[in-house]
Amino acid sequence: MQENDLYANMRGVKSVDRIVELCERDIAFIWLAQGEKPQRDAFYDFINNKLTGEILDDLNYHLVVMNIFQNIVHSLRLHIFNLA
Repeated sequence: MQENDLYANMRGVKSVDRIVELCERDIAFIWLAQGEKPQRDAFYDFINNKLTGEILDDLNYHLVVMNIFQNIVHSLRLHIFNLA
């Protein structure tokens, strides 16, 4: 559930009804939902009851760490390529 919500947010999709629709039609959302077709109540339950500030802080931390790691790997690739 949180994967679909996060991915929707990254794509600028805010409407729960639109997310539910995408879970039925968009291959990326279908894959994230593991083939299940979540109902809108499941998203509202997740957003209202399970998406706490602590979870958002943790998610933000991991996204920042992942971004830093990707930048380091990219810089190393450029450096190694220039040495060759």
